[in-house]
Amino acid sequence: KGGKKKMKFGFAVAGLSDVDADGFTDVAVGAPFYTKGQSTEGRVLVFLGQGGNPGDTADWKEDGNAVGHNLGHDVSDGGDVDGDGFAELIVGAPSHDSPDFSPWYDLGNKAARVTVWFGSPSGPGESLFFVGGNTYAEDFAAAVAGGGDFDGDGRADVAVGWENAGEYDDKSSLGRIVVLDSADVAPDVASPRLRRLDDSAPVVAGGLAKGGGFRARLDARNPFGAAPVAIEVEVKPVGVPFDGVATVVGPFVDVASAPVPIEAIVDGLPDGAWRWRARPRFATHLVPWAAPGVWRSPPFNGSTRPHVRTGPPFCADLAASFAYGAGKAGGAGVPVLASEPIPRLGEDVVLTVANGTSGLAPSLLVGVAAASVPFDGGTLHVAPAWVVPLPAFPADGSLAVPLSIPVDQALCGESVFFQVLFVDPAAGGALKTAQSNGLAWTIGI
Repeated sequence: KGGKKKMKFGFAVAGLSDVDADGFTDVAVGAPFYTKGQSTEGRVLVFLGQGGNPGDTADWKEDGNAVGHNLGHDVSDGGDVDGDGFAELIVGAPSHDSPDFSPWYDLGNKAARVTVWFGSPSGPGESLFFVGGNTYAEDFAAAVAGGGDFDGDGRADVAVGWENAGEYDDKSSLGRIVVLDSADVAPDVASPRLRRLDDSAPVVAGGLAKGGGFRARLDARNPFGAAPVAIEVEVKPVGVPFDGVATVVGPFVDVASAPVPIEAIVDGLPDGAWRWRARPRFATHLVPWAAPGVWRSPPFNGSTRPHVRTGPPFCADLAASFAYGAGKAGGAGVPVLASEPIPRLGEDVVLTVANGTSGLAPSLLVGVAAASVPFDGGTLHVAPAWVVPLPAFPADGSLAVPLSIPVDQALCGESVFFQVLFVDPAAGGALKTAQSNGLAWTIGI
């Protein structure tokens, strides 16, 4: 229960991946009309998981501390933005005025704020805020979401809804989504990431590392001055906890105070699904008191989530196409995304979209990882690497998008994920987006 009248406790609720990294998921609750020292300043509360139902008393809370701030209008799991193994908390305050602050990152004229609280062993800890919007009517940060890893740098990014963007300038109120890159949110931390053994391409989260191994990379610096640093990597099968045993240490590299990419090669893994983490190690013969650095993991660091897969490159029997997840209705119903025939090398495949709204132009999200991120009353099903504009829906509300799959053995066994999204005035949610189901491909031969 909220404990105060009209505080709107539960106006926004989100499950958190694990903000204190104790193995239990947590819950964030927004109460945007909470009033104590300031009228409708708002409050956000976090209840930490304990192996059962959360307790009646919040383990952490934060107030808006400004009149009409409405902190907690929306709350979201941020994933692991800074790569330290703790999930972050994202909170929107669409009515906050920040004239007296000099924020690190400015998105507009300070009419609203989105705040990222970084996870720690005790729960949400240090925070960083971003301001934007020109007037309260623009509703910047009315919706926030952990956006998955949009750019493949190994860390989660942040998506912010700007419902009435343009209201101040040209009265268009077209709406906008702002993506905050993890490098903007946490610019000075390591970025654990993988590349193929031959260094020809990155390996995306959950993707296939061909050849039974990968190159693990970490941006590291030496806080003790110019001295060698190496990367230590631990790899475990999905479901097996990390224990610091049987690690791989790469070659030592001379670095100074500025972060430098260093790597270690992990090879000889059997076919399977794996989790991994990495940390810097310092040359103890030069700096005897230097303990190893902090372990860093990819985003969404849960024990059941594979970070990488290994397996044979031959994929004759792996070709598949299937729909997953639910869509969100627009004016013509829930858009349905499908494809025919099964995706294989050299095949001409047609993506079809049904139940679109005539005259509206959708966008096709294309990515190499699936996602399940709450967004505008629906779900983003793709961690997109590309956004492809499509023609407007004709009168019958259906589109056909032809695609040709090249004859390229490097694509064999790769997975591709699709979703269609478009703004529809008849759709629900703050941003009025209609959303299709997700569509997953595994490319065969």
